[in-house]
Amino acid sequence: MTGFGAGSHFMAGSLVGKALAERGHNVTMLIGNAFSYRAKDPLYKDLNFVIFNHSWSNDVVIERVKSIRQIVFDSRFTQMVKFHQLLAPGYYAECKHILENDAIIRELREGEFDVMIMDTIWLCSLLIARKVGPVPVIGESPVSLSFINHLSAGNPIYPAFIPDKRLTPGLPQKMNFFQRLGNALVVGLYIRFVFPYALQTYDALIAEHNLGPEGLTLLDLIRNDIVLWLVNTDFAYEFPIHITPNIIPIGGLTAQPPKPLLQELEDFMLSSGEHGVVIFSLGSYFTFGTDMASLKSDIVQVFADAFAQLDQKVIWHMTDSGALNRTMPPNVKILTWIPQNDLLGHNKTRVFMFHGGNNGLNELVYHGVPTVVIPLMGDHYATAERVKTRGIGVSLDKMKLTTDSILSALREVLHNDKYAKSAKCVSAISRDRPMPPRERAAFWVEHVMNHGGDHLRSSYKDLTLVESSLLDVFAFLSICLFLTLLILYAVVRCLCKALKRCTYSRYENKRD
Repeated sequence: MTGFGAGSHFMAGSLVGKALAERGHNVTMLIGNAFSYRAKDPLYKDLNFVIFNHSWSNDVVIERVKSIRQIVFDSRFTQMVKFHQLLAPGYYAECKHILENDAIIRELREGEFDVMIMDTIWLCSLLIARKVGPVPVIGESPVSLSFINHLSAGNPIYPAFIPDKRLTPGLPQKMNFFQRLGNALVVGLYIRFVFPYALQTYDALIAEHNLGPEGLTLLDLIRNDIVLWLVNTDFAYEFPIHITPNIIPIGGLTAQPPKPLLQELEDFMLSSGEHGVVIFSLGSYFTFGTDMASLKSDIVQVFADAFAQLDQKVIWHMTDSGALNRTMPPNVKILTWIPQNDLLGHNKTRVFMFHGGNNGLNELVYHGVPTVVIPLMGDHYATAERVKTRGIGVSLDKMKLTTDSILSALREVLHNDKYAKSAKCVSAISRDRPMPPRERAAFWVEHVMNHGGDHLRSSYKDLTLVESSLLDVFAFLSICLFLTLLILYAVVRCLCKALKRCTYSRYENKRD
């Protein structure tokens, strides 16, 4: 399994690895040295690790990952541009560094792996798979697929009723004319021009390391080398969409029955009485660091003032030391790390306020907890739209956060039973499936190991835009219709002329 080793992406991928290890497979994870502490974590004792050294110092790598905090309060378009500027150069440099590292490549070759599972955001995995030797590649997406992924998998897309979760997030499933127009234009332009251009830097590496025939591109590898797509999504909350057999939903990887809490935390939960507890977390990437707090005027105090007016107690996930030293309301408990899944499964939890991350969404759905979403970037806006559509919560605009708006949203979800009822209903739908997500993922990985993935492959990816849109068929039918009408016109015209001549001839005979 390949990935950078950071945050929620590693969490999702490692759970698939652990499920395979439980079935007796030898699972090795390739991660960067900046995250080598994963190899020492008892939680991952069943996994083997191959650790590569970064082309920069570990501090620089970690800071680069954390740099996305700097764009939290930018506009969506600016976020998209800066996100690529912040992370793309680092991904390329690391890829070049690994491909030139003979020791790492030799160690991977000696593993004689049957299959590679890659984090779909780290596209260098496709080059590594080619470098190591012919090995089937399975894409594991920690979030729902974008249109780019769907097309790469050979799955047709329909911008008319399916909004893209990355490029046009936050659009409803039933879009008006202008929303459909924007969705189609943005997606079309990105797929045709932006995405291929963004991948061009990798094409030189493919040629340099002789990873395929001349002219082979990374886009070709994405379309042809990934035989199966494991997607961390669940149609209990996801908008309905058709999928080809090579796309397997495995939503809810991190969700599971809650484990007992540490006694101190359990005592805090029980002390909330009938009012219960609100859990507040912005995930592993956005945790109120000093840099984030400085981007918006004293945002920590805005939340603290809102929480102080609640009857509920609040568990607040926060890592910034400056904020930790603040005087907080007596009903607020600050933690630098939280057992999120276990807290959401506790019977005292009333609401989960979070940023819209995919793992958090799957966990709250599994446990049936209503939510307040504060989307920060990327697919978070799509999460907010799905939460509202399914009736399991409300969303807040990050640019308009005030004590009153936060308090109003929390009280709406806390005191209106419809959100809790909807959350329980969606939870029941999510749990009603033949096998847990991890087992489902492991089953399909084994399926590919035993049988390959060609039989799951859609021929849609082999069609040109003209062919897939049936433009050639419509053009042919249009020509046929035109010729038919032309012939009918000619026949009718001839008949009319003949009738006219006949009529004229009779008229002349009568005159004579």
